[in-house]
Amino acid sequence: IMQTAGPTPKGTLERSIGISGYADNGDLYPAIDGMLRTGLTEKSDIGLAYSLGTLGHLKLDFKHLIYASPDQNMFLSSGIGVDGIWSEEILGPVNKDIGLTLPLYFSFNHNEKVTPYFAQRATLGLTDLSALSQYAKAPGTQVFYLNHDWYYTGGGGIRWGEKNVRWFAELSYKLQFNRRYVNDPYINDQGNQDYFTIKGITRSGTAQVTLGLFFGR
Repeated sequence: IMQTAGPTPKGTLERSIGISGYADNGDLYPAIDGMLRTGLTEKSDIGLAYSLGTLGHLKLDFKHLIYASPDQNMFLSSGIGVDGIWSEEILGPVNKDIGLTLPLYFSFNHNEKVTPYFAQRATLGLTDLSALSQYAKAPGTQVFYLNHDWYYTGGGGIRWGEKNVRWFAELSYKLQFNRRYVNDPYINDQGNQDYFTIKGITRSGTAQVTLGLFFGR
C-alpha cells in the first residue's frame, strides 16, 4: 500500500521504501518495495511504485480526495491506476499482464504520532479479455487458448513518527482469479478430429508483511 488516504501536498515529493516477506502457496519469499508520490493539486496526487517479488509488479496510480474531516484528521480517497504484473507458472512460461485498478483508501489520526491506514483494490486484467465473452459460449469447432486474470487486494498498516522520516508497517493480501478456456483439437483413436476442452476458474492468494521508511517532503 505504502500510502495513506491523505493526498501528497501539491508540489512536494514523498518517497517510501520497504522490505517485505510474502507467502505464496505455502512458500516464503523476500521482496523489496519502493514508491514515489507527488502532489498535483490540493486534493490529488500521482505515484509510481515497484515491488520486486519473484518477478515484479509495476504500479502507476492517480489518487483523488473524496472526503476530509474539518480538522484534516480523517481522509477517504479513490482514484485509478494501471498495474503491470509479471508472474511465472510452475514449469511454465512467464505471464505478463496489464491491469486497470480501482482503489479505495481510508486513514485517520493524521494529527497524531500514529496514523492507521487501509486500502481495498480491484484490478481487471486487460490481457485476453476475449476469454470473458467466449467463456459462456459452447466451444464447437473453434480453437481456444484463453486465460484471463483479475485481482482483489487489500490490507492495512500504520505509519508512526513526528518528523519527515517515519516508519511504517503493513499487512496485505492478494486474491487472484484466473479464468481459463481451452479447446484443443486432436485426432482420436478412430482417426477423427476431436477436441480436448478445459473450462474453469482457479483461485490463488498471497499474504505479505512489509516494514519500511517514509521520507516526507
